[in-house]
Parts: sequence; C-alpha cells; structure tokens
Amino acid sequence: MGSLAEAGAAWLGLSVPRFLVARARPDEEVVLDLCCAGAEAARAARDKEISRLTASLDRQIATLQDRLAREERELTRDQVEYEQRKREETGSLLEMGASVLGLGRKRKEA
Repeated sequence: MGSLAEAGAAWLGLSVPRFLVARARPDEEVVLDLCCAGAEAARAARDKEISRLTASLDRQIATLQDRLAREERELTRDQVEYEQRKREETGSLLEMGASVLGLGRKRKEA
C-alpha cells in the first residue's frame, strides 16, 4: 500500500511523509493520505505567500508613514511661516494706519 501512496504522490508532484505511508492499512483509503499531504503542502504554500505579502505591505506602510511624517513637518513649517508673515503684514498695516492718523493730526494742528 505504501508504494501505491508514493506512486500517487509522485504522479501529483507531492511527497508523502513516511509516517503517512507507514500507518496505511489495507482498509484505509490512500486518497485520504494524499489529501493530507496535499493539504499540508497547500498550507505551507499559503503561509509562505502570506509572509511574502505581509513583508511587502509592511514596506509599503513604512514608506507611506515616512512620507506622511515628512508632509506633516512641511505643513507645520509652512503654517509657522504663514503666521509670521501675517503678523508682519498686520504690524505694517497698523504702522501705516498710525502714520496716516498722525499726519492728519499734524495738518489739523498747523
């Protein structure tokens, strides 16, 4: 029976673990043994693919987080610069308004 399981596994391109072949009895289905081996191979392939995709997604997430942090720093820098310009413009407008009012008072006094 073990040779039949090995032949079936070879035909499917699978390798059957020795413990499955050694436990096979004449009344058991060899197909079940092959299904177990196939299921193990499928799980291993799935786990490998999940690991590969997880690593790829982790790299993409890290790249996006770096980009987000850089953009947030740039936004903060731009907001600080905007506030400084706003204060300068407000101050110069106040100075201009004071000088206009001051000039108007001098003319009235003269």
